[in-house]
Amino acid sequence: MSAKYVSDYKFEYLHNLRTVVIPYLKKYETERIGWLILSSVIGALIFGIAFGILYWYFSKTGQLRAGITKLALWVAGGAFVVWKFFQSHFEYKLKGAVMPTLMEALPGFEWDFEPEEDWEQKILDTKIFPYAKKIKQYYFDNFVGYYREVYMNFSSGYYQAARFLSGQFEFNGPVIRIKMNKPFVGATVLRPNDLKDKDCSDLKRAGLQKIELEDMEFNKKFLIYSTDQIEARYLLTTGFMERFKNIAKAYKSSRIFCSFYDEYLYIAPYTKEDVFSLFGLTKPLTDIRPYNVIFEQVASVLSMVDYLKLDQQLGL
Repeated sequence: MSAKYVSDYKFEYLHNLRTVVIPYLKKYETERIGWLILSSVIGALIFGIAFGILYWYFSKTGQLRAGITKLALWVAGGAFVVWKFFQSHFEYKLKGAVMPTLMEALPGFEWDFEPEEDWEQKILDTKIFPYAKKIKQYYFDNFVGYYREVYMNFSSGYYQAARFLSGQFEFNGPVIRIKMNKPFVGATVLRPNDLKDKDCSDLKRAGLQKIELEDMEFNKKFLIYSTDQIEARYLLTTGFMERFKNIAKAYKSSRIFCSFYDEYLYIAPYTKEDVFSLFGLTKPLTDIRPYNVIFEQVASVLSMVDYLKLDQQLGL
């Protein structure tokens, strides 16, 4: 049997999505509407009670005019917290029931709430994000599987690391790991070349040197450090850089990180929202558009696998 490529994978994905996943999700539509009504009613009640109490308090203290801004912010904030609670509860509950079926549209992949053991430490070891000192890491929605016999996993998460004298750095989005067959012994790291990520002193302390590629446009957008300049240029070919930018485009990411470390390629596009958040209260569960977006994001990574020919044993 010939190997499948992205076009074949897309056909199978869309077929399974329409014939298996969407029909399965229809039975949860009534539940979604029920949760939507419940959250709206409770949110309205809390909003009304909070508004009344705060209005009475500011009126009694003679601070109504001065406190009107605080009143609006507190009430809006309280309503938002209630909404997020119901949204998160509904999504968490539905994921456990629906995701195994959704995986039928992604042949070769499995899903779990949690990433593999020691995943947080492995991410720190790659030096993909600024500063190794951890404040907080949280990962969820772990997709693990094989594409053309190449192992990979997608772990959506949140990462926060300390910055010396400059606040905090935050990362939200998927961390993608792909098993490489191209031999490399060092570490090569790409970070966005913007004000938030310019300080690469942690990489310098670890013995990595700054690399300048022939592609001046790529040099302007990314900071590149490696333990081996020759190896870095062997890995960062023109074709790789083009597909790397395509991944950023697919995820609508203006800040994307990358690291070659310990036989794996790690790619982490920053996103403002959870890319695997599929089960909202306000949109029908059978709306196929979010699933199409996810496939295009995954396909951008699969195209990288195709380009690097990771299903073949290649030498340096």
